Amino acid sequence: WRLFSQATPETFQKIIKFCAAFVIACLFFSIFSQQYFFMPLYIERYVDRSVFSFEIPTPWFNACNPFFVVTLSFFLPKFTKEMNRLDSIAPLSFAFTGIGFLFLMTGTWFSGIQALSIVISYFFLAIAELTLVPFVLSMISTWDTEKEKSTLMGLWYLSMAFAKIIASKLALWIDISKDLQNSCQ
Repeated sequence: WRLFSQATPETFQKIIKFCAAFVIACLFFSIFSQQYFFMPLYIERYVDRSVFSFEIPTPWFNACNPFFVVTLSFFLPKFTKEMNRLDSIAPLSFAFTGIGFLFLMTGTWFSGIQALSIVISYFFLAIAELTLVPFVLSMISTWDTEKEKSTLMGLWYLSMAFAKIIASKLALWIDISKDLQNSCQ
């Protein structure tokens, strides 16, 4: 509350931006986290994971996201450096997340490219993560005192905790039944 009571107009504007980033992060990471709740079940049950005569184990696909994050972290900051506003970064992150899940769905419609579509899906999810997270972390670093920065960093992690709760509720709501498999074929 001290941030609000001692806020200059410039500081108050930063607070409003961070509140918007908090809400956007909650929404984004609740959708993004489905790669940990929904995607492994979906891949296990409905995706043809065979490449030649070898069937790729489902947990191996979880290695795609860290691989792409490390690989793309060298190139993507140059692209997003010009987009230094939350209203341009957030829609881009949500769009890449949507494209990632779209590739996941199309993998069940076409045989032969299913394992590849999962990898492409993780590629777009990594891009989505790398567009939003560095932006918000750099926004936090613009605050004046270390106390403000540490408070906002704690709130940033709190937004991810809320997002995981929302994601787990979404995962319970999503029905991965045989009806889904029949509708995809």
